[in-house]
Amino acid sequence: MASMSRRFVVLSLVLSLLLALAGGARADVGGIPLVDLKPGVVLVLSGGGTRGISHIGVLKVLEELKVPISAIVGTSMGSIIGGLYACGYSAQELHRLVVESNFLDLLSDRAHRERVDTGDNRPPGGVVSLFQVHFDKDHDRIGPMGGMAAVGLFNYLNQITATRASGPSFNDLPIPFAAVATDLQTGEAVVLRRGNLASALRASMSIPGLFDPWTMEGKLLVDGGLVANLPVSIARELFPGHPILAVNLSPDDITKDRKSFRSITDVISQTLNIMTAQGIREEARRADLLIAPNLEGFGILDSSGYDRIVEAGETAARGMSPQICALTDSCSLAAVPPTPSASPEPRRIPPVTALRIEGLPDSMARDIRHQYQHWVGHPLDMDAVNLAADRLSRREDFVSASGYVEDQGDGVAVVLSFQRRPAMEVGLDGYVTNLHTDRWVNLSAIRRDLVREGDVMDFQYRFGDQWGAELRYFTPYRGNSQWGFSLTAREENYEPSNAPADEWERYGFRGVYYVENGNTRTGFGVLAEHLRIDGRDEDSVGPYLHLAHNALDNVLYPTRGYSVTADVWSPKLETVLSRTEFQAYLPWQEDWRVVLRGGVETGDNSNPAHRAYLGDQEELYSLADHPLQGEQAVWAQLGVGHTLMKTWWGRINAEVFGTWGAVYEDWSRTAEGWETGVSFSIPGQFFNGRLLVVYDQSGEFTFGFSLGDPVWWNSPMP
Repeated sequence: MASMSRRFVVLSLVLSLLLALAGGARADVGGIPLVDLKPGVVLVLSGGGTRGISHIGVLKVLEELKVPISAIVGTSMGSIIGGLYACGYSAQELHRLVVESNFLDLLSDRAHRERVDTGDNRPPGGVVSLFQVHFDKDHDRIGPMGGMAAVGLFNYLNQITATRASGPSFNDLPIPFAAVATDLQTGEAVVLRRGNLASALRASMSIPGLFDPWTMEGKLLVDGGLVANLPVSIARELFPGHPILAVNLSPDDITKDRKSFRSITDVISQTLNIMTAQGIREEARRADLLIAPNLEGFGILDSSGYDRIVEAGETAARGMSPQICALTDSCSLAAVPPTPSASPEPRRIPPVTALRIEGLPDSMARDIRHQYQHWVGHPLDMDAVNLAADRLSRREDFVSASGYVEDQGDGVAVVLSFQRRPAMEVGLDGYVTNLHTDRWVNLSAIRRDLVREGDVMDFQYRFGDQWGAELRYFTPYRGNSQWGFSLTAREENYEPSNAPADEWERYGFRGVYYVENGNTRTGFGVLAEHLRIDGRDEDSVGPYLHLAHNALDNVLYPTRGYSVTADVWSPKLETVLSRTEFQAYLPWQEDWRVVLRGGVETGDNSNPAHRAYLGDQEELYSLADHPLQGEQAVWAQLGVGHTLMKTWWGRINAEVFGTWGAVYEDWSRTAEGWETGVSFSIPGQFFNGRLLVVYDQSGEFTFGFSLGDPVWWNSPMP
C-alpha cells in the first residue's frame, strides 16, 4: 500500500506540473553569440525516454550517407544522444555507450553511491528510505521533488564528456550544440549552451515526478519536453539559414488501447503525449524534413529491446534517404561507411586567470578554493579539473560536483559547481525477515550546517525486539580529512546454538580522525564502552583503527571490483577485537557475475558482549536465529549471480551460492556450518527485497524472505 500511495503521489506531481507549465513559453537564447556554421543540416532531436535511443539509428544512416551536420538541438533523451554525438562520439560508439551499458541502473541514486556502507565511520550521504521528507534551513519542507535523483546518470555523463567538452561554450564542441530544459518557476524554455555539458543533459531529461529537478545557472530545471519536445523554432532562432532535419518520437495519433496502460510509466508517457501533441504538430510543420520512427509498443522507460529501438530509427531514416540527401549537396546514396575524420588542429591552451566556486557557502568555498588555487596562473589542465570534480563528487555532503570553464578574454576562469544536499532530512524505514527475530523500524534524521558550514549530524532510533539509538557528528572536510564521533546505546541478546543464551545493554563512544586517499578511508581514534551485563557494570577504553577500500563499479549491483572493510579495537593490552569483511566480483558472460564474499571476526571469550558470533549478520542464513559463538569466526561464500529482469525501479536478480563458516577458540576450530542455496533479490530505488531457499549441513531446508535494508549494530565493538 505504501508503494501504491507513493506512485499516486508521483503521478499527481506529474499531472499538476504539466498543467501548470502547459501554457505559453518562450526560449531564453541569450548570452551566447551566434556562430558561423559549416554547411550542412541542423539536427533537431526530440525527447521520448528510452525511445530516444532510436536517434542513434538515425545518426548511423546520416553517417553512412555522409550528411554534414552543422549543429544539434536536443530535448530530454534527444539532448543526451545529441550532446554525446556533438562532443565527438560516433553513432557506433553511442550504441555501445548507451545500449550496452546498464542505462536504467544509472537512474537509481542508490545504485551508484560511490562506496559501500562503512557503518559509523562515514558521514551520512542522505536518508535513503521509502518514506522521507527534506527541509531547508528555515525548516520549510523542500522535498523530495522526484522519485529518483539520477545522480548516477549525471556522474556517468560527466565521466564520458568531461575531456571532450572543455571549451567555454557548447559552440566549441566538434558540432555546436544546445540542450532545451524548462524553468520550473516560470514555465519558460531555457536553452543551455554553456557550462558543464553533463549538467545540461541531466537538466534536459528531468521528467517531473520521476526525476528530481536539476539546478543550473541558478534555475530549477525540469524536462524540456514540457514546452519544446521538438524544438524546431529554437533551432531556427539559434542557427538561422540552415535546413532543419527533425526526428520526432511522439506518435501522430496519441489514441491508445485501454490494455496498453500497464504501469505508472505508461500513464506518464501518455500524459506527456497529450500535453505536448499540439505543440509538436506545429513544430513539425516548421521543419524542412521530419523523420518519425515507428516506436509503437515501446515505453519511455523500457528496460529491454534497445537494439530494436535503434533499428527502428535506422529503418525510418534509411527509408527517407533521398529526401535527406536533397537537403544538402554533400551526400552519398551509395551508403559508403564513413572514414575516420582527420585529427583536429591542436588548440591553444589558455591560461587560468580565476577560480570560482558555485553552490557552496563561503567557508566551504574557501576550503575548496585553497586546495585548487594553484591552477591560477598556469595553462588550463582540464584533466586535473575533471579529476578534482570526480573526487569531490564522492563526498557525502554533495549531491554532485562538476567543472567547466568560462571565457575571460585573456584566459579562462575554472568553475567548480556543486549541488548540496538538503539542510535536514527525516526518514522512516525498517527491516523485516523470517530468518531471525532481529526485526525493526528505524527513524532517522540528518542535520547539516549545525555548528559550522559543512558539518553534519545524524540520529537514528530503532524500534523492535531489540531497541537501539545512535548519534553521530562529523566536522566539515578540510582537504581530505575530518573528525567524527558517535554515541551509541542498544540492547543485544543472543541464543547461540553452541552456548547458553545471554543479553546485555551496551553504551559506546567513538572519536576518530579520518583521512581519505582516493577510494581508501582510514580512521585513527579511541573507542570506549559501558556494559550492563549479568547484573554488573563494566567499562572498557582503548585505541581504535578503521580501514575501508572500495574498488567496486556499482554499490547496489556490482559486476566487477572488490572492497575491504576492517575495524580493530584494543580495549585491553592483551585483547584485540576486530571485524574484517571483503567482497569481490568478476563479470562472466552477459548479465552474469561470480561473487566471492567472506570475513574474519576476532573476539574475547571472557566477555559475552565481546565474543565472535557467526550468523548474527546473516553470514550464514541458516544460522541467523541461532548463531555459532566463539573467540574467532571465519566465513567465505562463493556465488554465481544473474540478472533475470531489468526495470526502471530496479532489477530482479538470482544467485546460486555456497557458504562455509567456522568458530574457533585460540584458533582451534570448535564448530562449523555450511549451506547452499539460491536467492532472488529485488534491489531498487525504493526498497530491497529478497527470497531464498537454503539447504544446510543438518539436512534441513530454510525458506526465507527479507524486506528493507539491514543495518547491523551487533558486533564485538560498540
